Amino acid sequence: MPSAADIQSEIDRRAKHLCQQRVLAVDYYRIRKRLAVPLPVHAPLTACYPVRNFSARYTWTIWLLWALEDRIETLGAAVTFLDSAAARTAVVADLAALAAWPGAFYLMVAGKKAVVHWYTPSPEVALPIPEAAGHESLEVRGFVREQAQPDKKRMLAVAVA
Repeated sequence: MPSAADIQSEIDRRAKHLCQQRVLAVDYYRIRKRLAVPLPVHAPLTACYPVRNFSARYTWTIWLLWALEDRIETLGAAVTFLDSAAARTAVVADLAALAAWPGAFYLMVAGKKAVVHWYTPSPEVALPIPEAAGHESLEVRGFVREQAQPDKKRMLAVAVA
């Protein structure tokens, strides 16, 4: 079993690598494609690349969000456990870009919806933390709509330390 020092070292190694990236590599391994998306990611991916033996519109954005979620969670861990200034700068830029997506945001307190910010084109979102939250767990959930299919929504959740 890895020690706490081993875990911190691995978080630090990954965060340093992520802080140096200028593009987010998104691996669509099921269809054998890999895309490099400039960081920070300012909008949902609207790729229209042909996918062999696939006639429906491919789910480009969900794979992008999974890669972005992994990046944000790793950088967030570096901020939380290592107080990394470089990781803080990178994750703030990523979250600010994500907040500019046309979407809705929920502040969850102890797993329950406490504050809601509905779909607006504003690049900034402020979610006040209720005083009653105390030391409960906080999480921000962001939702975006797909441009080609507005009924389809994607969600990304990030714990707030």
